[in-house]
Amino acid sequence: MSGVTGSSSHDRGAKLTYERIKPRLYERFAVPEYWIVDPDLDAIKVFRLVESRYRRVQELSPDAGEVLTTPLLPGLEMPLVEIFED
Repeated sequence: MSGVTGSSSHDRGAKLTYERIKPRLYERFAVPEYWIVDPDLDAIKVFRLVESRYRRVQELSPDAGEVLTTPLLPGLEMPLVEIFED
């Protein structure tokens, strides 16, 4: 199971929730991976549970032509240019 959260610089309280509070909750329930989707930066940060702590393993951008994948969902390929298209 993956968790997906959104973030926006317009709401600092939400950003704090997504970056500090929710990861602690996810750790408690051993969610193996979560993503922070930042529409302001057109970026996705991927965090994975490693030795009971989250580590950022990727920061993806459509400018680099990157594709979001996860070992938890084999075959999933989401091009960031499609996610952030206007």
